[in-house]
Amino acid sequence: MLVQFINRGYKTVGDKKEVKMIELGLCEFRGSPQMKIENPWWSGETLVADWAEHDGVMQWVCDLD
Repeated sequence: MLVQFINRGYKTVGDKKEVKMIELGLCEFRGSPQMKIENPWWSGETLVADWAEHDGVMQWVCDLD
């Protein structure tokens, strides 16, 4: 799954990376799609990516902040 990595706190945009999806679900607060992914930098750790608008396009986005 292709995911855009960003850091909203520092207002930086990282790379898009191909990552492995662990679990797909819905955000309990917004009701939007959300997936648990393997951390591409640290083996054995997971991150959360949200289906969200970034640069005017809906895509999977992982905020590292």
